[in-house]
Amino acid sequence: MLGQAAAALERGPRRWLQQAWGYPYLHTRQDWHVLWPSLAGLTDKRLVLLDAGCGPGRWSIELASRRPNWFVVGVDQDADCLREAERARRRLGLENLAFVRAEFTTFQTLACFDIVLSVCSAHYLAEAGLGPAEFAAFERCLKPGGRLILYGPRTAPETPWVSWLPKPIWHRVFSAAELRRLCAINHLLVEQLEGRVGVFGVAAKQLDWAFSGKARKVALYAGLFWMERLLSALDRLSERSEKHPSLMWLLIARAERSLEV
Repeated sequence: MLGQAAAALERGPRRWLQQAWGYPYLHTRQDWHVLWPSLAGLTDKRLVLLDAGCGPGRWSIELASRRPNWFVVGVDQDADCLREAERARRRLGLENLAFVRAEFTTFQTLACFDIVLSVCSAHYLAEAGLGPAEFAAFERCLKPGGRLILYGPRTAPETPWVSWLPKPIWHRVFSAAELRRLCAINHLLVEQLEGRVGVFGVAAKQLDWAFSGKARKVALYAGLFWMERLLSALDRLSERSEKHPSLMWLLIARAERSLEV
């Protein structure tokens, strides 16, 4: 589970809990259950991975720790997040991990990455009208045949909200057609496009959002905790087709043009 590799950064009981359980946050755990099977299926030998929009480096740290033969590069433009990530990297002694400050659409690199990973970050640039430039940068970073693994939100009208639970202001991107168009114009061949976090997973999130920041009685909190996790477990058994309503997308696409050069 995400957070186990970084448990050494914590103190006392929290360290032991995190080693066994990972980060306890519902949303983080949902993300992990979607993405880890795709990442775990990659080789554990030499591989170079770019974490695009890495933030404070949680995914970069976890992957570099679990796969010592990989070299992981985290890119983000937030200096504060990168300082936090670099402090964690040094404390954990991870020599197969580096962080770079850059605006991703102008990030200059050779096509040297086997995998470009984007976790809940691509939509920020897309909503600012930079989707084509962002996907061009994804393709530019990849080796011939390298793969983009993207996990991001589905456009608000296509999400299965539970009407009687509160919902946040959701995103204007992405639709399936939009993702396929962005891939096509940037020579990325879509290999997998699945809706993830269906109605049960969304209900779990809405319950969590409804009570976030509010005082919870111990019994109520305990009941909500297990209800949220039951709903998330049911969600993982649900349909995953492109047409199935969902809150998120899992996209895997291959750098097609590079193979022809």
